[in-house]
Amino acid sequence: MKALLSNYEVVHFKRIGLRYVNIIDRDELGLKDETWSNLLRTRALGLLADQDIPINDVTEQATTTVIKLNEGKVAVRTGLSFVNNEEKPQFIVDSDFFFEEQVEGAEDAIRILGSYNRAAGNVFRWFITDRLHNHLEPTDP
Repeated sequence: MKALLSNYEVVHFKRIGLRYVNIIDRDELGLKDETWSNLLRTRALGLLADQDIPINDVTEQATTTVIKLNEGKVAVRTGLSFVNNEEKPQFIVDSDFFFEEQVEGAEDAIRILGSYNRAAGNVFRWFITDRLHNHLEPTDP
Protein backbone atom coordinates (compact mmCIF):
# COMPACT_ATOMS: atom_id res chain seq x y z
CA MET A 1 0.00 0.00 0.00
CA LYS A 2 2.88 2.35 0.82
CA ALA A 3 4.45 1.71 -2.59
CA LEU A 4 1.13 2.35 -4.33
CA LEU A 5 0.45 5.59 -2.49
CA SER A 6 4.01 6.87 -2.85
CA ASN A 7 3.87 6.44 -6.64
CA TYR A 8 0.25 7.25 -7.47
CA GLU A 9 -2.33 9.76 -6.35
CA VAL A 10 -5.21 7.50 -5.43
CA VAL A 11 -8.54 9.29 -5.27
CA HIS A 12 -10.53 6.23 -4.30
CA PHE A 13 -10.57 2.45 -4.56
CA LYS A 14 -13.23 0.64 -6.59
CA ARG A 15 -12.36 -2.88 -5.49
CA ILE A 16 -10.41 -4.14 -2.52
CA GLY A 17 -9.48 -7.79 -2.20
CA LEU A 18 -7.40 -10.24 -0.25
CA ARG A 19 -6.98 -13.89 -1.15
CA TYR A 20 -5.49 -16.83 0.70
CA VAL A 21 -5.07 -20.28 -0.81
CA ASN A 22 -4.31 -23.05 1.68
CA ILE A 23 -3.17 -26.40 0.27
CA ILE A 24 -3.41 -29.43 2.53
CA ASP A 25 -1.07 -32.16 1.36
CA ARG A 26 -1.38 -35.25 3.56
CA ASP A 27 1.91 -36.75 2.31
CA GLU A 28 3.87 -33.57 2.96
CA LEU A 29 2.38 -33.35 6.46
CA GLY A 30 3.27 -36.97 7.24
CA LEU A 31 -0.43 -37.88 7.36
CA LYS A 32 -0.83 -39.88 4.15
CA ASP A 33 -2.71 -42.71 5.88
CA GLU A 34 -5.22 -40.35 7.52
CA THR A 35 -8.67 -40.02 5.98
CA TRP A 36 -9.80 -36.57 4.90
CA SER A 37 -12.62 -36.78 7.45
CA ASN A 38 -10.05 -37.10 10.26
CA LEU A 39 -8.39 -33.89 9.08
CA LEU A 40 -11.26 -31.76 7.79
CA ARG A 41 -14.76 -30.94 8.96
CA THR A 42 -17.07 -33.53 7.39
CA ARG A 43 -19.63 -30.87 6.43
CA ALA A 44 -17.00 -29.37 4.12
CA LEU A 45 -16.07 -32.68 2.49
CA GLY A 46 -19.31 -33.68 0.79
CA LEU A 47 -18.92 -37.11 -0.81
CA LEU A 48 -15.29 -37.30 0.33
CA ALA A 49 -16.64 -38.04 3.81
CA ASP A 50 -18.73 -40.98 2.59
CA GLN A 51 -17.16 -44.26 3.71
CA ASP A 52 -18.84 -46.13 0.82
CA ILE A 53 -16.74 -44.32 -1.78
CA PRO A 54 -13.10 -45.45 -1.92
CA ILE A 55 -10.98 -42.33 -1.43
CA ASN A 56 -8.56 -43.35 -4.19
CA ASP A 57 -11.46 -43.40 -6.66
CA VAL A 58 -12.24 -39.70 -6.16
CA THR A 59 -10.13 -37.65 -8.55
CA GLU A 60 -11.73 -34.24 -8.09
CA GLN A 61 -14.27 -32.53 -5.87
CA ALA A 62 -15.13 -28.82 -5.65
CA THR A 63 -17.57 -26.40 -4.04
CA THR A 64 -17.94 -22.64 -4.05
CA THR A 65 -19.79 -20.70 -1.39
CA VAL A 66 -20.11 -16.90 -1.33
CA ILE A 67 -20.84 -15.38 2.07
CA LYS A 68 -21.87 -11.79 2.81
CA LEU A 69 -19.70 -10.00 5.37
CA ASN A 70 -20.22 -6.73 7.23
CA GLU A 71 -18.09 -5.18 4.53
CA GLY A 72 -17.97 -7.08 1.27
CA LYS A 73 -18.07 -10.82 0.68
CA VAL A 74 -15.87 -13.88 0.74
CA ALA A 75 -15.92 -16.56 -1.95
CA VAL A 76 -14.72 -19.79 -0.38
CA ARG A 77 -13.70 -22.40 -2.94
CA THR A 78 -12.81 -25.80 -1.57
CA GLY A 79 -12.13 -29.21 -2.90
CA LEU A 80 -9.86 -32.04 -3.81
CA SER A 81 -7.54 -31.27 -6.69
CA PHE A 82 -4.23 -32.17 -8.24
CA VAL A 83 -2.14 -29.05 -7.61
CA ASN A 84 1.05 -28.28 -9.55
CA ASN A 85 0.79 -31.53 -11.52
CA GLU A 86 1.17 -33.60 -8.36
CA GLU A 87 0.29 -37.28 -8.64
CA LYS A 88 -1.65 -37.21 -5.39
CA PRO A 89 -4.71 -35.09 -4.64
CA GLN A 90 -4.56 -32.26 -2.15
CA PHE A 91 -7.38 -30.41 -0.43
CA ILE A 92 -7.66 -26.71 -1.22
CA VAL A 93 -9.23 -23.96 0.88
CA ASP A 94 -9.26 -20.84 -1.30
CA SER A 95 -10.64 -17.76 0.52
CA ASP A 96 -11.18 -14.74 -1.74
CA PHE A 97 -12.31 -11.68 0.26
CA PHE A 98 -13.53 -8.69 -1.72
CA PHE A 99 -15.27 -5.33 -1.37
CA GLU A 100 -16.72 -3.85 -4.56
CA GLU A 101 -17.96 -0.47 -3.43
CA GLN A 102 -16.11 2.79 -3.65
CA VAL A 103 -13.73 3.43 -0.75
CA GLU A 104 -12.48 7.00 -0.43
CA GLY A 105 -9.25 6.72 1.50
CA ALA A 106 -6.29 4.48 2.16
CA GLU A 107 -7.13 4.31 5.87
CA ASP A 108 -10.51 2.69 5.17
CA ALA A 109 -8.93 0.35 2.62
CA ILE A 110 -6.29 -0.74 5.13
CA ARG A 111 -8.95 -1.23 7.82
CA ILE A 112 -11.01 -3.45 5.51
CA LEU A 113 -7.95 -5.46 4.49
CA GLY A 114 -7.03 -5.90 8.16
CA SER A 115 -10.46 -7.31 8.93
CA TYR A 116 -10.12 -9.68 5.96
CA ASN A 117 -6.70 -10.83 7.19
CA ARG A 118 -8.13 -11.72 10.62
CA ALA A 119 -11.17 -13.44 9.09
CA ALA A 120 -9.03 -15.55 6.72
CA GLY A 121 -7.44 -17.40 9.63
CA ASN A 122 -10.88 -18.10 11.04
CA VAL A 123 -12.08 -19.50 7.71
CA PHE A 124 -9.18 -21.93 7.48
CA ARG A 125 -9.52 -22.91 11.13
CA TRP A 126 -13.23 -23.68 10.60
CA PHE A 127 -12.35 -26.24 7.92
CA ILE A 128 -9.74 -28.23 9.81
CA THR A 129 -10.25 -30.63 12.70
CA ASP A 130 -8.46 -30.37 16.01
CA ARG A 131 -6.33 -33.32 14.85
CA LEU A 132 -4.93 -31.35 11.90
CA HIS A 133 -4.76 -28.09 13.85
CA ASN A 134 -2.61 -29.68 16.56
CA HIS A 135 -0.47 -31.49 13.98
CA LEU A 136 0.35 -28.14 12.37
CA GLU A 137 1.78 -27.01 15.73
CA PRO A 138 0.31 -23.49 15.75
CA THR A 139 2.04 -20.74 17.67
CA ASP A 140 0.67 -17.49 19.07
CA PRO A 141 1.40 -14.48 16.86
